[in-house]
Amino acid sequence: MKRWVQYFIFLYIGALSTPLHALTITAAIGDYPPYTSESDINARLAEEIVIAAFEASGYQLKIHRTPWKRALEKARAGVVDITFPWLKTPAKAADFWYSDTFVDVQEALIHRKDNPFSWTIAQDLKKYRLGGTLGYSHIKRLKSHGVTIETAPSDILNIHKVFYRRVDAFPIDKKVGHYLLAGLPKAYEEQLTYNPHLFFDGAFYVVSGKVGGEQSKMLIMHFNQGLKAIQDNGSLERILKKYSP
Repeated sequence: MKRWVQYFIFLYIGALSTPLHALTITAAIGDYPPYTSESDINARLAEEIVIAAFEASGYQLKIHRTPWKRALEKARAGVVDITFPWLKTPAKAADFWYSDTFVDVQEALIHRKDNPFSWTIAQDLKKYRLGGTLGYSHIKRLKSHGVTIETAPSDILNIHKVFYRRVDAFPIDKKVGHYLLAGLPKAYEEQLTYNPHLFFDGAFYVVSGKVGGEQSKMLIMHFNQGLKAIQDNGSLERILKKYSP
């Protein structure tokens, strides 16, 4: 009898101490290689980090792929638990809990090597023909400084425009730039370069809608704990190294 009592106590304590191991959480994300990608399994830097961090905290992550705007709205409404990767902005802070940063973001102006291009402050950019990608925050930042820009619907189209001298330069995440250039003819990599002065230096976050209350806040806390765990055991460094250009 004593042995049976000890057995049930063991089961009860185990159920209390490991509830997260039975949980699946949902994430809505769009395509932004090499951070996220539906078609290229070697272009999932952000996905690999977030999955590893949540697994370290006992969660399984189920990913729903959708346009970025819809992904954010689903997380804001609590239809999914989280979305990533996002920059921190005052507009989103009212509706979302933010995680710790999990991957650095550096945006630089890409231009032709044979096109003299230099800048220190935003005012210097007024003398150039600059490109911008629709939906990206760099458009608002450039316009706020009175810089005239020519927009395109994608980064890849802007790279072509720089290569063929349609514009002098445009801001691009350097990891994204390396990924896109790797899929283009060698002449692109040979002729294009990044200006060393960074246009933007920041980081990406996981966000969870505040509509979920304490549960959403706890998910972010557990992600942060898992992120710390994979930092300590070397898993994060291995993922980052895998995606180093």
